[in-house]
Amino acid sequence: MFKKIFANFLNHEILVTNSWFTGAKLYIDGVCCSKNHQLFALNKSKVRLTGNLNIDGQDHAVEIFAWAPFVTVHLKICVDGNQIAGGSF
Repeated sequence: MFKKIFANFLNHEILVTNSWFTGAKLYIDGVCCSKNHQLFALNKSKVRLTGNLNIDGQDHAVEIFAWAPFVTVHLKICVDGNQIAGGSF
């Protein structure tokens, strides 16, 4: 299974990919900044990937949540605690 979601935050691209073979990866502006190879994601509120986005000297925390109750993976992108893309779970 392969899944990816995109988001644009203040003209910066955030991409999250997930597959059985390579795990989950967070890309900010094309640069891989976080990886996670866990097979299960049963806790909806646990941050799985993190990154930092610096825009005009101001840091923004990028957090990725994953929930995989069965064979389907749900992903959510949050910046500074606010959801900007992905599913609601």
